Amino acid sequence: MTEKQIVDSKVKCPKCGSRNLTLLELWKNHDISWEQIGGKFDMKDGVLEMGDPYKMEAECSKCKHHWTIRGALQIGCIIKPLTPNTQTATHDR
Repeated sequence: MTEKQIVDSKVKCPKCGSRNLTLLELWKNHDISWEQIGGKFDMKDGVLEMGDPYKMEAECSKCKHHWTIRGALQIGCIIKPLTPNTQTATHDR
């Protein structure tokens, strides 16, 4: 069984405020996507390959707004920092 690594995201739709998004990491020769539900996504869903990331985009599941996430090249750039009262949840799949 593969463990999930559920993390909180800083990203929400700038148009409607929804936290249900499709996140897309764009690389020179490929891309990687994650589904964010309620402001959380599973870090283990990504594919680890060599390459050159150049931007991140998002699409809102509610209003379909599409935008570039400023200041983020990879998924790690949008994770909320853990606080002493916050733990990363892991679950069996």
